[in-house]
Amino acid sequence: MISRSWVVGSFIVAAVVAVTILAITGAMTFIAGRIAGTHISLGLVIAGAMGVWPLALFFAGASELACGALHGSRTVTGIALAVLVAMYAIDLAGRLAHGLEPLRWISAFRYYGAPLRDGIAPPHSSASPAPVSCS
Repeated sequence: MISRSWVVGSFIVAAVVAVTILAITGAMTFIAGRIAGTHISLGLVIAGAMGVWPLALFFAGASELACGALHGSRTVTGIALAVLVAMYAIDLAGRLAHGLEPLRWISAFRYYGAPLRDGIAPPHSSASPAPVSCS
């Protein structure tokens, strides 16, 4: 049996790794943009990259929750990927077809907006660890 402290600890490590990867990706995007001759803003690139962090935490938490129930890495990876694709598809369909717009409330993508354009919304980001608190 895995203790809650181990689960929370692994979630914290995943959060740190995710923010590190996103920071490196943001820096590489900024450097590539400058090399290409664009006048891209470092602040906007970092806001865009870090805006993905709450989504990464949400899906990491969902994966932890699935892992606690299923104990199989292939199954957990498949479920996490299916949930990610399904949420994106539901959000996209809701934005494109007004009749499907009420379905968007079940998609995590609906709550995070466009951080590159609007900045990071801390109230929306605070719900990211919710799946881990259930495990």
